[in-house]
Amino acid sequence: MWYYTTQEKGKWKKCGRCGKVKLAHNRFFSRNNSSKDGWYSICKECRNTKIPKFSMDEMSQEKTC
Repeated sequence: MWYYTTQEKGKWKKCGRCGKVKLAHNRFFSRNNSSKDGWYSICKECRNTKIPKFSMDEMSQEKTC
């Protein structure tokens, strides 16, 4: 990590989900050709975290409430 914050020069980008400012580099952000800066707005760490999926029972209970 030290190398990327002290030796590697480049642009910095703020993650849209966690709010941390990270270097706009392949190690931290994935490429996205359709965005203005060429990077996804969410860092790889946030994109790779598993979001627990609701079971069908939990979803049906939420709709009835």
